[in-house]
Amino acid sequence: MLTGLACWLLYIASYSIIYIIISFCVMYNCFIDFQNIDTFQSLSRTQQIIHVAYHEKVILIVLFFLFIFSISWARYIKTWKNNTRIKFRMSDDSKIDESAFILPYIFTVVTFNFDIYGWIICILIYLSVGFLFVQTRKLQMSPIFILSRYHILTDGTNKVITRNSVESFNLKLDDSPDGIEVRELAKNIFITLDQ
Repeated sequence: MLTGLACWLLYIASYSIIYIIISFCVMYNCFIDFQNIDTFQSLSRTQQIIHVAYHEKVILIVLFFLFIFSISWARYIKTWKNNTRIKFRMSDDSKIDESAFILPYIFTVVTFNFDIYGWIICILIYLSVGFLFVQTRKLQMSPIFILSRYHILTDGTNKVITRNSVESFNLKLDDSPDGIEVRELAKNIFITLDQ
């Protein structure tokens, strides 16, 4: 099972696309702010971009490292080894139901503003959703799985994150009398890593 720290790392990594969007928003806002400065207007487009990036370097560096971490963690997940076997048949694909958790991610971008209050709201949403994500152990709801085209199969109690549909998962189970190898992420949440 994943530790609390690993859950937080999974949550941070799930924001990879949001880090890029916020970076572009920061650059765009700074670019708009500098439009009224004559010396800025006299620069070439490339020099303007460099000037804006230098002006917002701290936040851009933080967002860049968060993005690189997100990509690294997503690749690291693929190196995990299966640690148990399951024999229960799945009945539903709950990917649509579970994808409702993407709303807080979208809300973070929508409420993102370029003043200090926008940053505070954005960070509060980020931390609050992260706290709920880690405390509830609803790891299957992480956009890192949903956006990677995983299905979230359920039998009503257990959930399996897999690239298989319900039918192909159950056929695979029929072909494996010892059960299907999976990795346990949290109580009643598993992921298949053999694909």
